[in-house]
Amino acid sequence: MLGRNGFLFVEIIMGLFLIGIIAVTCLPLISTSIDNMRLARIRAEMIFLAESAMERILNYDPKHENNDYIFDISLCELIRVLATNENTVVDLPLNDESCDYRLRICKCSLNDKLWEIHLELSSVKEGGKIEDIILRSIIPSKDYEE
Repeated sequence: MLGRNGFLFVEIIMGLFLIGIIAVTCLPLISTSIDNMRLARIRAEMIFLAESAMERILNYDPKHENNDYIFDISLCELIRVLATNENTVVDLPLNDESCDYRLRICKCSLNDKLWEIHLELSSVKEGGKIEDIILRSIIPSKDYEE
């Protein structure tokens, strides 16, 4: 009998078959992991947007010129809307452009010195895959100077 050099064709086919089975088993795990990482990134971005909107409202000072915007409304205009009504709900963005997120700001006056602000940020594109971000805060009422 001759000496055996190399692999038989059947052995190569069996090796490729086993590698294929392992790859098919791992692909759904990899796909799910990548999707979960994408959803985590979107959720972190939503938390950042909600917290920055709350901080902008909290730190608003009518004595200083302020050019900040929350979505498509200036901060001065938003504070004016919140200050002129006892209980107010503002849905942003104001115009229905293709935006990834929707922000609802609810203001309830507890008394003449305190407001309760409720922010709810939801994802438009992801639907029910990502829970809404909800922030609540009781802040000093803001004066609006014309």
